[in-house]
Amino acid sequence: MRSYSMKSQSSIVASQRRALDSNSRRRHRFRMARAHSNGIDMRSLHRTALAVAVAAGLAITAAPPATASNNTEPTLRELADKAGLLIGSGSIKAAEWTTDGRPSNYLAEPAFADTLSEQFNSLSPENELKWVFTQPERGVFDFEGLDRLVAFAEEHDMAVKGHGLISTCCNPEYVTAITDPDEMRAAMTEHFNTVMRRYDGKMDRWDVVAEAIQTQGTELAETDFSRVLGPGYIADAFQIAHSADPDARLFINENLVEFDAAKRQALYELVSGLVADGVPIDGVALQMHETFSGPTPGVITEIVNSYHDLGLDVEIAELDVHTYDSAAQATIYGDVVAEALAAGVTEISTWGFTDKHLYTWLPGAKPLMFDEDYNPKPAYFAVRDALQDFVEPQAAPSRATLSNTSGHKNGLRDGNYDISMNLWHGTPGSYYRLYENDVLVAAQRLDSTDSSSQSAKTTFANKPNGTYKYRAELVNSKGVTATTKTTVVVTDAAPALPVVTTDNWDEDGSFTATANLWWGTNATSYVFKLDGRVVGEGTLIAATPNQQKAQVTLEGVAPGTHSLTAVFTNANGSTQSKPVKVKVR
Repeated sequence: MRSYSMKSQSSIVASQRRALDSNSRRRHRFRMARAHSNGIDMRSLHRTALAVAVAAGLAITAAPPATASNNTEPTLRELADKAGLLIGSGSIKAAEWTTDGRPSNYLAEPAFADTLSEQFNSLSPENELKWVFTQPERGVFDFEGLDRLVAFAEEHDMAVKGHGLISTCCNPEYVTAITDPDEMRAAMTEHFNTVMRRYDGKMDRWDVVAEAIQTQGTELAETDFSRVLGPGYIADAFQIAHSADPDARLFINENLVEFDAAKRQALYELVSGLVADGVPIDGVALQMHETFSGPTPGVITEIVNSYHDLGLDVEIAELDVHTYDSAAQATIYGDVVAEALAAGVTEISTWGFTDKHLYTWLPGAKPLMFDEDYNPKPAYFAVRDALQDFVEPQAAPSRATLSNTSGHKNGLRDGNYDISMNLWHGTPGSYYRLYENDVLVAAQRLDSTDSSSQSAKTTFANKPNGTYKYRAELVNSKGVTATTKTTVVVTDAAPALPVVTTDNWDEDGSFTATANLWWGTNATSYVFKLDGRVVGEGTLIAATPNQQKAQVTLEGVAPGTHSLTAVFTNANGSTQSKPVKVKVR
């Protein structure tokens, strides 16, 4: 979501991209050089230097740009081309006007144009395809900026994705004034036909509808189109777009679904409904504007799998990371790209690439991969490393081994254990996914270039009694390889059996009761019951498998024969002692 100023309205802006495979490119001045003939691995050296600098609180600045003649590191584009991937930048403005509150024509600056064409094989416009800019007056179209953008892409063998046919903002007054459904559909048809047919074969994928769902909610956002056509405007838009260009791939674009499970489900229900109704939709574009933290590992995978099951593509459309911590920013960039690639995403785009033309809602944040002077930041190297880890292996990963530590520490199968993956030798993977009873429970990026051996460990705590079957996968661009399997049977999650004794020797009704757990899974609380009535309770400090003891002093117990028990409890259940008879004269 983005905001910008105009003469008469403020708007939320978003954009995306798409790219084609291409031949080798010119070397770019912003690629980092390897060490000379001493054999130093500059990738490892860069990681070490970055970690030391961050730990020491030092400012991180880019090294002087390397020239093509002394550099051997591949660009993002070269890595993507190697595996048939699409790496792009959205938010590329080629128009001369500044009525959107943004500078004019970024492509006019040589450093911008050079970096864009060297690092990316895809681009998409910033605001030029928003209706108010493309057709500000009925029948009056402005294609100057878009034509310039397409010409640049053709010159540099880049693909162009159309972004912004329908959005929650940026409609001219003649559109907002429409109240008749037929008139609105006619306006959409004229607009789509004119724009899409002009760029037939030049823009082969389009964001037809952007941000259809409330930014923070699960209902459809109110737009000029929903106001007139109701919720069916989305299906109408896709049908009209398909008629305008039957060969184009059509996407719905949405934000924040990686963080909001309810919104994620709402989008899935919307899209699956479109598919069920036969609406011509080809994919889902995830914006991925990250603030301070990235999505939980595994979420991207689950999203992608859910739409692949519907026969749809998923792309990362507008990735940027808003934070003040450059190391954290780099980690988030790298983790998102690594998981997306492993999940089968073949199109990844950022929302711009240089902080010279950034958008941010976090004052002072610098969310993009290059600084204002076009120097690569740590985030750039994280993305490059993720791409390199994924694409460089020459074969699918070798088979790794899964193992577990259940019962290793103290002989108890108490639900506290590690699942470890080890690949001792062979072809490494770039990503690791762990499944418990066929449900994804852990995922992480792996370094596949610095070593042929790999390992990962996932810790589980306080699992209830049951059987847990684990399997895992290693992924790279050449395939997915299953690891061996391991099974954990948890039988000792609840506390061990306490044993109750008393010192009621004289049977006078006043005595102390003691409950001892001699060895086993510990409890965190206890209750004493006399004839089923609670007569004492408290907390315990768990230190499995050490002994635990609880006591209660009772006075004035009525004459008769009574049943005394103790119940020890932890998060996974309760265990009651055998009853002890207490006789009072």
